[in-house]
Amino acid sequence: MALPKNKAPQNRNQLLAAALIVYGIVTFMTMLQHAPWRDETELWLIARDTTLPGLFAEMPYEAHPALWYLILRPFARLGLPYVCHGIIHWAVAVAIVAIFLWRAPLPLLTRILAVFSYYLFYQYCIEARVYAIGLLLLFLLALAYRSRFTNPVRYGVLLFFLFNSNVMMFPAAGILLVLWVGESIKEGRRDARLFASASGVVIGAILAAWQVGLIGKPADAALAKHPGVWLNTDEMLKALAGMFFVGSSPAAFLAAPAAFILLALLYAMATRPRSLVFCLGHVSALFLLVGLRMDSSPRHWGVLFIGVLFALWIAHYEEDWTAPRWTRFLPDFKTRLRPGMLLLNLSLVASTGYGWLMHDLEWNYDYSGSRNMAEYIQRNGLDKYPIAAQQYAHLSAIAVYFPGKTFWYAGIRKPVTFVRANREHLEGHLIPYEEALARMNEAFPPPQPLLILLNVPLDPAAFPRYQLLHKVDSTVFGSDERFYLYQRIAPGG
Repeated sequence: MALPKNKAPQNRNQLLAAALIVYGIVTFMTMLQHAPWRDETELWLIARDTTLPGLFAEMPYEAHPALWYLILRPFARLGLPYVCHGIIHWAVAVAIVAIFLWRAPLPLLTRILAVFSYYLFYQYCIEARVYAIGLLLLFLLALAYRSRFTNPVRYGVLLFFLFNSNVMMFPAAGILLVLWVGESIKEGRRDARLFASASGVVIGAILAAWQVGLIGKPADAALAKHPGVWLNTDEMLKALAGMFFVGSSPAAFLAAPAAFILLALLYAMATRPRSLVFCLGHVSALFLLVGLRMDSSPRHWGVLFIGVLFALWIAHYEEDWTAPRWTRFLPDFKTRLRPGMLLLNLSLVASTGYGWLMHDLEWNYDYSGSRNMAEYIQRNGLDKYPIAAQQYAHLSAIAVYFPGKTFWYAGIRKPVTFVRANREHLEGHLIPYEEALARMNEAFPPPQPLLILLNVPLDPAAFPRYQLLHKVDSTVFGSDERFYLYQRIAPGG
């Protein structure tokens, strides 16, 4: 029996509220348990330990605009503990999920499955990087999409900040800007506010390009993983498979065809012209970015997946579109959408399982050994001694727990709190531990007390004057952030 009309929305809202509460509680508990990796802690360290000009000087090495760093900066500069980063990031993720649950014009089942799938449930909630703020801005743009001409200032401000959120959002922001301006010209709009807003977005795009080094790049900025211009097709294949079937990388050649079919159903069959243009440009540009510029990673594949949700979202707003005559024999929009949505829901079921698995792993293993090691050092009062680190993983990941303390980085023979992605720092990361120990002994000759952080255990027979105090080497997926803390024993000690 059908529910009374006034009961259905009420029950739906109760279900959505229950989903949001479960999401918020589970992710908050895992966020507190999560041991952050160096990519996460370095954001806080840059916000905390640089001047404002110095912060912008770091952006070409970070390869992202400064928006998230600037959001963190007041909290970090006040001396608040690092856990605040996780809390701020978690709050952004909850806002993303709330907007998506209540406002996305997608089936209820799809919305709930998407919220508890890997990307929204884990990747862009638990791992605190620069990406979540871009997702929030993109979903806010979806809300503002229908009023982009009647309220161009709001739409322009959101696009400005989307350009400046992270480099993976450049294609989405650029395509939305081109569509917006193109439609305005085609329809002969003469709104001064629209012109001023679009001009402001162009300035934002130039500002973002300058920040990441596309304009005036430092000579030693390590922005590309691969020299020259060539496509890493293996990484592109992983990205195609991973956008829908995360965890399938070892068998990407099998999952990629299924992902391509799903993408074709969702876009070529289901969407309208503007959303189709967005999808084709967004996906193509990101595939090229992955293939040319960076190693493939779930945090990058997820932006492709979010682009799918956004395109489906704005497709529902194209009521003014007049279908070509040759499409009159096709079913209506919602009917054509069903096959793609069915496959999408099936992929989300698998993705949801992977998301819950990651939460389970977080509770049973260290994502990074940094927090465990920092707690040992603090608990035993060892932070009063000089500490030297062999690799940048053991510096940027652990220094965040010791405000005001520098760590001596053997790679550059200097005390620092974070490692820059420039040539000097990254080449220093590659020195063997024998060379690192020699540099440490030169800088801190015995009998000075010295603690040493390495990523490998030392052979006691070959290095008898180094005593192992603590180790953390049980990490999720064998992360390279394993820590071995040694105490150097002075001669005669």
